[in-house]
Amino acid sequence: MKKIIHRSLAILCGLLFALILAEIILRIYNPFEFRVKADTLVLPENRHYLFKNTGINGLDPVITHTKNSLGFRGKEPPRNFNDYFTMITVGGSTTECLYLSDGKTWTDVLGKKLEPHFKKFWINNAGFDGQSTYGHLILMNEYLAKLKPNIVLFLVGQNDIGRADLLPYDKRMKKKEIKYYSSPKLSVWLAKHSELASLLLNIKRSRAVIKELAHQQIEPDKVTYLTIAESQIQQILDEHAKTYIQPYQARLEELIRSAKTNNIVPVFITQSALYGYGIDEATKINLATVKIGDANGQLQWELLQLYNTATKEVAKKNNILVIDLAEKMPKSSHYYYDYIHYTNEGAKKVAEIIYEEVVRERASGNSGQGTVVREQNK
Repeated sequence: MKKIIHRSLAILCGLLFALILAEIILRIYNPFEFRVKADTLVLPENRHYLFKNTGINGLDPVITHTKNSLGFRGKEPPRNFNDYFTMITVGGSTTECLYLSDGKTWTDVLGKKLEPHFKKFWINNAGFDGQSTYGHLILMNEYLAKLKPNIVLFLVGQNDIGRADLLPYDKRMKKKEIKYYSSPKLSVWLAKHSELASLLLNIKRSRAVIKELAHQQIEPDKVTYLTIAESQIQQILDEHAKTYIQPYQARLEELIRSAKTNNIVPVFITQSALYGYGIDEATKINLATVKIGDANGQLQWELLQLYNTATKEVAKKNNILVIDLAEKMPKSSHYYYDYIHYTNEGAKKVAEIIYEEVVRERASGNSGQGTVVREQNK
């Protein structure tokens, strides 16, 4: 019995020593970059990334990705910020454009197109891989509300599909509580005070973004196909409409309220994708029956369109501009390197579509919150 007790104590002491050592090492140098710590966002300020591209067509061989002092992509905010017409883009990976070099994201290209319209113009990219409207709300309330840009463009939809983990938030919103995940209080408290606990919690949470499509080249010779009965597709759509759409629209409404409260003009952009209907000319892939995870292109597209329609309904109800990128973006692998992420040419096309819609809204002479771009007479 004494030997068992001694061995147990030795194991416990060894485990405790290992945990303390791991905590010390992570505090000195943490190679794991997570953008959530406990229940708050952590923006990657002043970071510089280099990616070597060896197999994805449509991207640069060497990709340069820089974050400024705000943790966003783009130029540093000007000192005389209020003298500029300012714009920020918000979204997930299709906004951040992780694997597009600085200056080649659709935010960058859009900025170059809009700059001649103003005496002083500044734009930044606040997109973050995997972030949903829930994260956008925290970003808006904790960061953008203080910065107060003139306009925020929200490219939304993809990362909110089937997000059951967000449902408790909608109940807590009435209490004005802002938490990123509905994790147990003890685990959140530990994550706030321990780098190791924060790392473990983020690893556990990583399942929440597993639905986002991987960043990899489509290989036509390796794709498989899947046929799904129309009745099964309709059943899945009905389940999403019943369970997820109302909370999603509630988050969009809250984004609008937060923006307007801070004198920011919100603009919504629907999410485009390569999958859907038709044959891709370059790869000859049937975009409806191609297998994507446990689904096929048709199911993925109709699900995405369910959320896109919800986005348009909220925009119309609140009289704000919505740019239907989902309908206007061509379905061609020339513009996508996988089923949802843009190539360099794709980013140019996205910027072109958004620019034309913004300029058209300006030319229409709409007033109030519906006005997006006006002459700058400062």
